Amino acid sequence: MDFKLPDYGRFCIDRLLHLLGWGGAVPGDAFGSRARPDARRTVLFVVDGLGHADLVARAGVAPSLNTHLLARLDSVAPTTTAAALTALTTGSAPGVHGIVGQRVPVPDGSGHWAEYDVLRSLWSRQGGGAPPAFESGGGAPPAFEPPTPFGGARPYVISKRKHLGTGFTALHLGSDPEAVWKTPSAMVVEVARALRETSGDIYLYYDGLDTTAHHHGFGDHYDAELGYVDTVVAALIDLLPASARLVVTSDHGCVPVAAYLAVPRPVADLCAAIGGEDRNAYLISRPGREGELASAAKEHFQDKAWVMTRQEALHAGIYGPRVTPAARSRIGDVRIFPFPGYGIRTSPGEGHRPASPVCSHGSLSAAELGVPVVVA
Repeated sequence: MDFKLPDYGRFCIDRLLHLLGWGGAVPGDAFGSRARPDARRTVLFVVDGLGHADLVARAGVAPSLNTHLLARLDSVAPTTTAAALTALTTGSAPGVHGIVGQRVPVPDGSGHWAEYDVLRSLWSRQGGGAPPAFESGGGAPPAFEPPTPFGGARPYVISKRKHLGTGFTALHLGSDPEAVWKTPSAMVVEVARALRETSGDIYLYYDGLDTTAHHHGFGDHYDAELGYVDTVVAALIDLLPASARLVVTSDHGCVPVAAYLAVPRPVADLCAAIGGEDRNAYLISRPGREGELASAAKEHFQDKAWVMTRQEALHAGIYGPRVTPAARSRIGDVRIFPFPGYGIRTSPGEGHRPASPVCSHGSLSAAELGVPVVVA
């Protein structure tokens, strides 16, 4: 089974702001006049977890979104919120912005590895503990220093209240939002206020669809949530002045997960550390055992996952055409990307239990990588 490689720098979300002509940039030809490059301001609505294929398959559930569907772009690899949102806002691939997963390995300076959850407040250590001091030198973890969000043309940001004050918010947005919503109904109210009281671009983020897919899968709950998102889109279109445009996109799609794979003991015994998330994992070898680990992992997972060494991942361009030393150190010696239908558990011997989450993302399938671009 072949994996899908993101079309970095061209038809990928790391190029979206340029394609839209954000901040005065010359818009890309791929979007043509339908992207309304002459619009004086943009409301960019990012709907977490909205895959292009899932949207097209539900035209009756989401008529407003499908009516104004303009294009399909690629997400980034891995297809996680942390990596993808940072790529979208900074215009850079994960190999440059350094977020090569939702949870990344970081050396603690004494030859051991800790795992840090990028989306957790203040970059906290998995399972608790003090946040790392991301400073250079002295063996400390290298700093996350992505390019400036929005190319320095910061919009009026509206996001979820619980994301205030978190390290990830500071990283991919530059600072806390100008306005927040606690209940979804407040999103339209806040956009209306921003349209009245400001003159620049607006960035709106919503995570309800992704949460619904994780907990309920692609069933009635998902259709109901997508229908709600569609009503929000219709309401935003009604709010727009003639000089503005609405652009709706996403960070990644989702796929159903029927079974979770375990990292078997013979593979785990070759590892100094194992980590990652539902649909991609990293393995860090014990010293001098890199070749054995790669062979063992490929033999065990060959019919259920794409398995590649760090060098193979870099050669394939998984994380983009350029990878910084800091990003390279976080990839792991072996990376595992499960095929559709599978997830992965990073505790040895754990797996093959009822799937939870029901749907997830993070791997290299076309369904996870394809995201829509809607322009109204």
